[in-house]
Amino acid sequence: MDADDSGLRQGRRVSEGGQGGTSQKAKRTIPESFPAREDVYARRWERAEGLCGHSPAAIKNWKAINESRPEERKKVDKKTRKYLPVTDTVIEDHLLGKETVGVYPLLPDERCWFLAADFDKKTWEYDALAFLGCGIAGDATSIS
Repeated sequence: MDADDSGLRQGRRVSEGGQGGTSQKAKRTIPESFPAREDVYARRWERAEGLCGHSPAAIKNWKAINESRPEERKKVDKKTRKYLPVTDTVIEDHLLGKETVGVYPLLPDERCWFLAADFDKKTWEYDALAFLGCGIAGDATSIS
């Protein structure tokens, strides 16, 4: 990153203050390694029938949603929900295994500092090498 990119980390709430079971250094490692949106994070959910995924962590106004007409509920939900920001507590809970969270790497100014790709099946090594050969990842590449 050049000097102009330092603004990316200005005011980052997750790297300041806080106490708890994880070190400040550990809590800083995540936002420094994976610069992402600070105003929202993804929370993992799982249903009884085994379906799982990630959704933005948010507080919903269920009263407003339930009082609206069925055809308007999605619009009301979208208009009234309040996204939860990334905090030291969110990162600490993730590091301690209390909650599985994710980040949204596309920043509001449409920059992105990292890309994660998941390669499965028997051909994962071939697929990963093909991906690297495309030159998308640039110089900073890690396969794990």
